[in-house]
Amino acid sequence: MTSVWLATEDSLSEAVAERLLTEATPGVEIALRFGGRGCGYLKTSLPKFINMAHRVPGLVLTDLDQTDCPHTLIAAWFKGRPIPEGILFRIAVREVEAWLMADKDGFAAFSGIPKVKLPQDVEGVRDPKEHLLGLVRRHAPKNVKMDLLPLDPSQTARTGMNYNDRLIDFVRRSDGWNPARAAANADSLRRARERLAALRVP
Repeated sequence: MTSVWLATEDSLSEAVAERLLTEATPGVEIALRFGGRGCGYLKTSLPKFINMAHRVPGLVLTDLDQTDCPHTLIAAWFKGRPIPEGILFRIAVREVEAWLMADKDGFAAFSGIPKVKLPQDVEGVRDPKEHLLGLVRRHAPKNVKMDLLPLDPSQTARTGMNYNDRLIDFVRRSDGWNPARAAANADSLRRARERLAALRVP
């Protein structure tokens, strides 16, 4: 059995990373989980992750957000140093929500949003989370809106109380999110799945 550690920005990213890991390496054991406190925590914790990677391999998954490209983000985080062999450092362009919408068949069935309304180029969307929420406001049925959107539109919260839970359920269900299908529409996801093959047990 292969043991790994996992570092992600939030619970939704953790569910996505776990799904990708378990599909790449059946029987993988996630020994430690870090994160849930945003990209700032991941960046400041990078020295710790590098030290851990000498003993146990790990996956770091972060969002590109508004950084211009993955190379710029990697240069800023690693300060010109090479990424250690024991770390699989993957960047969702621009957020993991883009990877979810990239599975157009699955996301349309889950959300009730017509497939034709989903973006053709998910990685070209500047703010995938806000784009997703906008689609929900305009096209989703009431029960989906109640989970993903704030009950009071005047609230400062961008998302509803059940936003993460509902999307995590979509990610984890075998009849929900299909990473292989999504990877055909999201190059950063395709490359992440290919790199995760490095954790496969011989």
